[in-house]
Amino acid sequence: MPRGDGGDGGDRGEASGAAIAAVAELPPPGYLLAVGRLRIRKGLDVLLAAMPELLLRHPGARLVVAGDGEHRAALESAAAALGLGDAVAFLGRVDGGRVRALLPGAAALVVPSLYEGMPLVVLEAMAAAVPVVASRVSGIPEVVVDGETGWLVPPEDPPALAAALAALLGDGAAARRRGAAGRQRLDERFRPRHAARSWLRAVGAVRSPRPASAESGAPATISEGVAAVAGPVAAAEERIAR
Repeated sequence: MPRGDGGDGGDRGEASGAAIAAVAELPPPGYLLAVGRLRIRKGLDVLLAAMPELLLRHPGARLVVAGDGEHRAALESAAAALGLGDAVAFLGRVDGGRVRALLPGAAALVVPSLYEGMPLVVLEAMAAAVPVVASRVSGIPEVVVDGETGWLVPPEDPPALAAALAALLGDGAAARRRGAAGRQRLDERFRPRHAARSWLRAVGAVRSPRPASAESGAPATISEGVAAVAGPVAAAEERIAR
């Protein structure tokens, strides 16, 4: 079951005034978007290494990196060494609302991680009908279906990543189909209510090791405890949808 929290909730931080101003100056819709803390395991160096080949095929390709972290200086240096210039924009720290504002203008969300749990931003992209190009690692293939809702590539393989991105940018109709399919897959399988139901099914027959206390009002079974949080889960889902 994919993680609902994505593991990156605190990585974006609050957007600085400079970051918000930078977002306001984004290129026209159609950019590639990478989101998350800039650390080695996120594989942003692999994405930067794929950009020169991609630019040979699609000179107008642009990459927007939303996030900050200990690897940012190295990534900026790598982008400069590769001669990427204006093809890459580093926005710095941005909050969740700003990420959701960025998604509709993205041609794709790119997740080139070396290893990963299940990034929340992948589900956010699917909710926005944005196709996902990602490494075939950890929990990502549970959600992103290669050839249906996005493109999956081997990790640490810049040529494969460049080829997937070129295919995406070269066939807008296919990208839109995969984005729409991702939204449908999210609605059918990965909304919070689905996670709650899965937990209810898994623990429904398991009893608590000690009986409920009449004074404490504790649930007598785990299923009762899970049921008690189903309402808040549904409320959270409504807030996410808004």
